Amino acid sequence: MERLRQNDERNDEGQLVVRKDGSTAIKKRVRRRRSDQPDKEQSNKGRKWRVVQLLLFTGVLVSSLVFVLGVLFYHNSKAFDLKLEEGIEEWAGVKVKIDKLRVLPSKVKASSVHLSGEPGSLLKEMKIKGVNGDNNPLNLIRKTWNSNYLRAKEAKLLFQTPSSEASVSSKSSLLGQAENLYHYKSYNIDQLDISSKKVRGAKPVFTIQNTTFSLKPKLEEPSQVLLSRGHLEFLHSGRLTLERGVFDIEKEEIEIKSLYLSDAQGIGEIKVSGSLPLSAEAQPILDLEIKRIGTESILGALISELFIGDFSGEGELELSYQDRNETEMNFNWKSSNLELMNFSFLRGLQELTGDSTYSKPYMGTKASGVLKFQKGVYSLENLELERKGVLKILGRVEYRADQRLSGQLRVGIPEVRAFLPQSKKAHPAFSPPKNGYVWVGITLSGTPTSPKDNFRDVMASPYHESSDYQSETFTEDAFELLTE
Repeated sequence: MERLRQNDERNDEGQLVVRKDGSTAIKKRVRRRRSDQPDKEQSNKGRKWRVVQLLLFTGVLVSSLVFVLGVLFYHNSKAFDLKLEEGIEEWAGVKVKIDKLRVLPSKVKASSVHLSGEPGSLLKEMKIKGVNGDNNPLNLIRKTWNSNYLRAKEAKLLFQTPSSEASVSSKSSLLGQAENLYHYKSYNIDQLDISSKKVRGAKPVFTIQNTTFSLKPKLEEPSQVLLSRGHLEFLHSGRLTLERGVFDIEKEEIEIKSLYLSDAQGIGEIKVSGSLPLSAEAQPILDLEIKRIGTESILGALISELFIGDFSGEGELELSYQDRNETEMNFNWKSSNLELMNFSFLRGLQELTGDSTYSKPYMGTKASGVLKFQKGVYSLENLELERKGVLKILGRVEYRADQRLSGQLRVGIPEVRAFLPQSKKAHPAFSPPKNGYVWVGITLSGTPTSPKDNFRDVMASPYHESSDYQSETFTEDAFELLTE
């Protein structure tokens, strides 16, 4: 630093030089400022351009922010709610009310959605709570919405009896076709309850509770609905567990690919399949496959106090959208472990024979019949129950919604068991022996919890041909079993 300082001082003092004439002088170097400075001008131009760029970026940013805020404000305004409700009403054919809709760039939420069907339509109403889904920011600036999922915490779906003029097409169904569903890839409900409307206080035809719903719409193929878990009650049956269900939603019908139900013990299984036409006047017929389903699950808790065991078989279920009394069920069943109990005539047989086996007989040899539901009445028809060498029963049992029990039975026991004390002759109330059994006809009454019959009255009078109800009650097949 000292040397630099000295050099600067030396340069300031100048340099001693000798002229040609011998004189001396101090020569100093004079620095001249150049008027042209290209580096500095280039620097100034760059600085000005950066300022312009910053101003443009700030303007675009502010404009974009104002635009986004404006779009968000519109999508969270009452005007957008009304537009969305009108759009859903147009393609779904239902009235819509959306509460507390919130639309953000990454997600969408709604406190609740209420759908109301038109008078006479199949849909009564649907209440949905806790709706949320993801959102694509581009949805805010285009007409259609494309996102991955829309989910609801819970929903209640209620159907009603449609009028004959109503047309339940894909447009008026809640599911519709995929092009009308705002292009979500999946729709899910964590807890869905489905039921039919009560008619004059009567029990709904069916109810489904606490099931999980999933819909995956497809553009060219039928949209698919999946149900899993939950419980189902149908007519007067007991509670069944809904294991899983797969449905295809087509333009004019819902195809039940498979619906699996199990009983309370988780052993038996019912498979339901068939088509549900989306027409008010339709009476669809569904196929039933039943494997070891408990009597309590298929007949209800009360009637199962008379019959304990399980049923297996195949049959049909015919539904009516307009009149619940037209709903019918019919299937042939067999059982390998059926027991009878609580019937009054069983106590009578125990007293007559002195054998406690008759108090709760196990019909292990054969147990079959036809289960029907028609006009609000359950009936076990063409009954053929047998424990070889102990008891055989033919006939029918009916159980009504008001818990009235009725029916006629032919009860057969081995002739030797019908002998009077200290006699080798059967009780006079029994018929002559046929195929190893003597027979008596009885009539059922009372309720499942307190069943009654006329067994004691019949035993108090001698046998006559009309007492076994051959010509009035039993089918030719059942009669042939006795006379073959």
